[in-house]
Amino acid sequence: MPTLDNGIVIDEATTAHNLTAAADVPEVFRAGPRTITGVTIHHWGGDGQKFDTVKNYLASNNDRRNSAHFVLQADRVACIVSPLDAAWHSGNAVGNTQTIGIECRPEMTAGDLETLASLIRWLESVYGELLVYRHMDWQNTACPGRYAGKVDAIVAAINNVSAAPAPAPAPAGAPVHRCCCHD
Repeated sequence: MPTLDNGIVIDEATTAHNLTAAADVPEVFRAGPRTITGVTIHHWGGDGQKFDTVKNYLASNNDRRNSAHFVLQADRVACIVSPLDAAWHSGNAVGNTQTIGIECRPEMTAGDLETLASLIRWLESVYGELLVYRHMDWQNTACPGRYAGKVDAIVAAINNVSAAPAPAPAPAGAPVHRCCCHD
């Protein structure tokens, strides 16, 4: 099981039913192949819901036919759909085929944000630089709730790993992490 830079081990014990296998993406979505270019941040709904309840619902063959790649809260991350496959999370063919869906605890504590940044840093170590999207960038929704106005702070947290020495500054004009939107 993968371990994030903050020591959290990603739980891979639960697998979702609502997904499209990478090989089927072109036919199902009438799109090109599954290409990972970003992450889409979601919140899992109302305050007070429990991590395991949300994880198990998204992993089930639920009535809304939705899923996500990851579910997270401070100090806990579960992968329920392999990032190689398309989770049904964005309500948009491009969002589903090109991004990794991350369901976050709606209360959005500092620990939740730190865990989110750590997960995205790990994903970038595997898939390269990723754009950061909000669910509302793909369809008309209030999701990701409190996270909607925090994209710049999330990108800054991805770039600033406090536990590691600061990297050498990037040469002028070199790409650094980018977000897809600005509030």
